[in-house]
Amino acid sequence: LFQRQDETGGESDVYKMMASQIHQKHPDMVTAQERSAAKTIALGIIYGMGPEQTASRLSITFGAACAVIKKFHGLFPGVGSFISATKARAKANGFVATVGKNRRYLPDITSSEAQKRAAAERQAVNSIIQGSASEMIKLAMVEMAGEIHAQTWTGRDPPELVASIHDELLYVVHESDVGGLVTLLRHVMVESVPDKFGLQLRFSVDVECGPSWGEMAPYHD
Repeated sequence: LFQRQDETGGESDVYKMMASQIHQKHPDMVTAQERSAAKTIALGIIYGMGPEQTASRLSITFGAACAVIKKFHGLFPGVGSFISATKARAKANGFVATVGKNRRYLPDITSSEAQKRAAAERQAVNSIIQGSASEMIKLAMVEMAGEIHAQTWTGRDPPELVASIHDELLYVVHESDVGGLVTLLRHVMVESVPDKFGLQLRFSVDVECGPSWGEMAPYHD
């Protein structure tokens, strides 16, 4: 789905695209609630959330949750295939590996106790997704540090990374240098980091700026 968006120059919000297909409407017509629900369903399925939890999260009936999960799998069969293949590999090898080739060993993946085995299966999927995302954002931080050091900045101080929040990076930067920093960020996060991991996919990057963390607004070139 990400790849098709990149090729067609279309909507970059994958959850909005998912919601548009689930509800059979144009992405521009998708509401914030529908997008949020699509995100909950997608991540819930990937991370092992069943229909009961889905129903609770979305405030819908158990039957409705079962129906929407079934519809999701029908629209996006690759998700289920990825989960099944990941579990099978974990059982065969005893571990899973992130895109950076770091392994997580899962001794309970073949446990005779169903609860332990199910937990290990969830960990197998989660470790690949969250572990790979963690590697990518850390590499982005390292590359950005080198790029910032190599540049000349007009402000008194160069841009400074002050926090990382999941997949977000927060910088303090002089107003006159915002455009230059955004250019570097997009290059590193959209092109350089995926290339380092051998990924053909190009990520979408949203940028916000403002006088404080609590007063951010979307940045437009």
